[in-house]
Amino acid sequence: MDNIEYKDDDSELLSDMLHKMGNALSSPKVTVASLMKSFEQSTIRCHIKAILSPLEEVLPLCDIPEEKRQQLLKVIKFIPKCTESEYQRNEEELRSIKKNIEELESLMDNCSRYIYLKADGKTISVDQVIKKAIATQDLNFKEKGISIEAKLEEVSVAGIQEIKLLQTFINVLENASESIHANKKTNKEIVVSSSLDPVNKQVVVKIKDSGGGFKVESQELFKYGYTTKLKSPYSGFGLHFCKHFLDSIGGQITAYNPGEGEGAEFSIYLPLTKASLR
Repeated sequence: MDNIEYKDDDSELLSDMLHKMGNALSSPKVTVASLMKSFEQSTIRCHIKAILSPLEEVLPLCDIPEEKRQQLLKVIKFIPKCTESEYQRNEEELRSIKKNIEELESLMDNCSRYIYLKADGKTISVDQVIKKAIATQDLNFKEKGISIEAKLEEVSVAGIQEIKLLQTFINVLENASESIHANKKTNKEIVVSSSLDPVNKQVVVKIKDSGGGFKVESQELFKYGYTTKLKSPYSGFGLHFCKHFLDSIGGQITAYNPGEGEGAEFSIYLPLTKASLR
């Protein structure tokens, strides 16, 4: 299944599917929020230490063997720590579920925004779209310790759906950050450049990363379902989306790997039809 195409006639069906998916997510979203609030305000969590403190004070007055007294003291001190640890683990799991729900909602929102969207004659600034894509990944880059350098020319194109172009850049940037994060190298950097190629009548955007590169033929990267990630609900679609979109507008995306462990460079070519320098 290398290509996925949706005809205009399918828009209503896709919209209905997204609506139903949104409804299905509503219940777990509310449940997660309710559980997180319940955990935060739990009576046991907030007062267990205070409840057990009097027992700790009374134990020295009890006529029991010293060994048993010390064991009870350990239990009294252990219960609050164990309870808090358990609550924290559950909260972490809930935060993970909440994040996955938010990512699904974001993905669905992006899908719904361009289901009916068609390219018009509007001119869009490629360098500004790249800057937007970088901005969406700012927190992701900071968390992974990745620096990004942008070498952008002011170039524009027309007749291209801006939101799909934005998603294309985001997908490649996310792929680059994941490769860098998995590579565990000290030099964590991404370089993005854009330029005009008047000879071939196209805008060229290059995204180069310091990740581990790839071990398969470059065309394999863009096949639907291909992924190196073990656990992700979105694996195997991002780069395929990029290729499918660019092919549909007469553009192209290629990947170059200079050598194992030496990073990768993705080149995105946008047709210059009706494009102009700003």
